[in-house]
Amino acid sequence: MKDRIDVEISNSPIFSAKWEDVRRLFSKCWDMAQNGEDKFDGINNLIGLAEKCMV
Repeated sequence: MKDRIDVEISNSPIFSAKWEDVRRLFSKCWDMAQNGEDKFDGINNLIGLAEKCMV
């Protein structure tokens, strides 16, 4: 729901998290990019962290 209007989202996962957790995930992503971390390992790490943040 957005602005009290139902919004249909089909075939798209929804991720709900506290803003502080989202900021932490973005920060982690930035650090990984700056350090040249392997993209495959990095995205799996971020997905794992995101799953722990879900509300």
